[in-house]
Amino acid sequence: MIKIEEQPQERIEAVLAGIMRCPQDRSAVIASSVAEQIRAVLFGAMSSDRTQAVHTLRLLATARRAVDVAWPIDSDVFNSFRPPPKEDYSNDILRRLATLGDAWDSGKGQWIATPLRIVTSDQSAHALILGSAPMGAVEERLGTDVLCAGTARFISTISLKEPRLIQDVDDWLGPAQPLDLWTANFISAAETSMEKVGGLLVDQLEVYGPDILRAQRRSGRWISVDQVSRPLDGIRLCRPKGRYALQYDRPFYLGYFEYRDGSHVLQRHAAVPHDVSLRLRFGLDSQLRTPRRFVLVLKGDAFTIEKPLTLPEPESRIYALGWRPRVSASGDETLTFHSHALPLVLRALERLSINPTISRRPVE
Repeated sequence: MIKIEEQPQERIEAVLAGIMRCPQDRSAVIASSVAEQIRAVLFGAMSSDRTQAVHTLRLLATARRAVDVAWPIDSDVFNSFRPPPKEDYSNDILRRLATLGDAWDSGKGQWIATPLRIVTSDQSAHALILGSAPMGAVEERLGTDVLCAGTARFISTISLKEPRLIQDVDDWLGPAQPLDLWTANFISAAETSMEKVGGLLVDQLEVYGPDILRAQRRSGRWISVDQVSRPLDGIRLCRPKGRYALQYDRPFYLGYFEYRDGSHVLQRHAAVPHDVSLRLRFGLDSQLRTPRRFVLVLKGDAFTIEKPLTLPEPESRIYALGWRPRVSASGDETLTFHSHALPLVLRALERLSINPTISRRPVE
């Protein structure tokens, strides 16, 4: 006689965490479950002679049905998490998988499975597993246990026996010049293409001046030009004040300023693409010796980042290794990572000349 008995949600989560070797954290278990479901659908579309694309709607519908088995649609579980809301949660996980390289968006809503790769770091005894193969297929292929933690998966490097699948963390992130060299080269190239504007008034501009604000004993990174009471030495990154530009299409410039009779005028400038301006700001931080505050909090087998800085590509992909926990006590955006991801995160921050503060909290 078969007896069917309803199980409490906590019991279901514990079973899923055990199967996936996932941290005992509800948000991690949910993220891992959705990610594995999406990988399974993509992997199932592969055959010996071709790889079939899977439409977004099918991927998300399948993932949502799987989630609803353990976390019913009328459950209030998702009300205690940061956005996105439940109806967009699976889509958020899919985008994170794409960022990591576990799924490939081929356009027009079609997704394709990606091959198995192993990302290693000299600083870690564990490696990151990438690719669309679900954990069962990975374990069969590599002959070792897989640990799931949100969208990320890890294995012990002791068992690595297929060197052709291995890539370094810098290969995964993508090639990049050392930040100081890149910054100097970019500024030098920008200077050769600058346009003369003949003493343009700058009451509508603000400059990137963490060094100026520090000297004024103020916080922040941007300062209105009319609040600077000394010459602006060298080249400066600038942009229009918020009320004079569209927030979603705000232009950035590198410019030379001249100080005349107690006010600044812009002499020359060159446009800077928004994505490039992100990297440039970190390069300028290094030049100006004005490092940003970046705190990692270690607790047990995980660490968190509160109010994560906006990073440029490709370093920003490290955020896809984490998962959104419940709302923090302060209400700030928070990401949680498994401790195995720490060497990868630290390497990405090092490439941007960020030296994070690492603190430890006892496990409650």
